[in-house]
Order: sequence, then C-alpha cells, then structure tokens
Amino acid sequence: MKINDVELPATPKEVKTRKSENAKSRSSSRSGGIDSSGGKRDQINISVASQQMQTLKGNYDSLPDIKVDRVSYLKQAIESGEYKPDYHEVAGALLKYLQGE
Repeated sequence: MKINDVELPATPKEVKTRKSENAKSRSSSRSGGIDSSGGKRDQINISVASQQMQTLKGNYDSLPDIKVDRVSYLKQAIESGEYKPDYHEVAGALLKYLQGE
C-alpha cells in the first residue's frame, strides 16, 4: 500500500523485518562511522543541550499527572460538604482558559 509515495508494510511480518533492518543499520552507523564494506556512513552528533532536554523530558514524564494530596483534600471537602466553590469565579476562569488567556 502506498500513501503519498511512501510504501507501508502490509503485514506484521514485514513490520518486524523492517524494524530489525533499521536496528541493524543503526547499530552499524554507531561503529565509528564506517560500514562493514569500509565506506563512510552518516553520523549524528547530539549536542549536550539536546541530551539535557531529553533527560529533563524523561524526568517530567515520570511525574504524576495529578496532585494526589490536593485531590484527596478536595475529595474529603466535597464529601463532608465543606467545599463551596464560587461559581462566578469558576465560570470566569473557564472562559479565560477557553479564550486562550
């Protein structure tokens, strides 16, 4: 099957074969920039800043999506009837968010 002149694998076996071929080519390109036939290979040098960004992204991705302590506090306040939000303030904040402010 082709989409925009790009050939896509039709079966899972083809996907697996392409993945293993890509892995082999990546590992050979890491070996000093020379392939097995002695010719030069393309190399990629990742800057220190890029490596730091990848590390930070990994750290960020490991953070929980929710603030567990805040959620438990609000849950308890709602169950006990102590939570009384200002509906006008909530509506105003929601409108600002939706307008991109």
